[in-house]
Amino acid sequence: MVRLDSSGKFDDREKGGNSDRKKDRRVNPDRGQQGFLLSDLQFDSLTNLLDLSESPPRRMQLRADLDCIREFVLKSYLRDAQTPTRAEVNKALAETERQLRVFLDRIADLSSLPVWPLADPAGIEGPLPFHVFLTLPWRLRSCAERARSEARMNNDRAGLLITVADAADGLADILMALDFASQDDVLKHLPWTADYHLDSLDEAVRIVQKDLGLRSTTP
Repeated sequence: MVRLDSSGKFDDREKGGNSDRKKDRRVNPDRGQQGFLLSDLQFDSLTNLLDLSESPPRRMQLRADLDCIREFVLKSYLRDAQTPTRAEVNKALAETERQLRVFLDRIADLSSLPVWPLADPAGIEGPLPFHVFLTLPWRLRSCAERARSEARMNNDRAGLLITVADAADGLADILMALDFASQDDVLKHLPWTADYHLDSLDEAVRIVQKDLGLRSTTP
């Protein structure tokens, strides 16, 4: 996501010398944190190159147009700077795959799949693939809470249920931390159907097992 904390702010780099500006560029090469709006000094420098009348309305319109162009360019720099490399995407997907396997292995350790509702019975009507990233992490959190609650009431299975809870939390963590490029990489491999229901544990396991699986790391 493009950072917008410099939207509506003026570029104040002229407060430092050339060495400071060079240092700023090294620390923040996308320059998006230095203000999206032209400072007075920058605007005057640009207008000195133009045959511009001193008409206030015309100067105001020109400044607004130049600020718009500057903001567009800086947002482009920010998008490029925040786009992960292919190696970073592959690393994220590999960790996602590892957490998927851990979760499924812990679920397989249960003698039978518990009948645990994970959401409001109404659910989402016709959930699509992108609902996986919007909904699944929270369903996994619900699964973890339910497993820990069951563990407190069942000493014989407490250890096993705690490992299920930890695995569910671990998978939720990685899904919530995935960058947009990694999410897109997963989404393009998911069947575009409206049956991504995640209202119960069995449905969540089906999605993780059938639709995510190894395809999340396909090059």
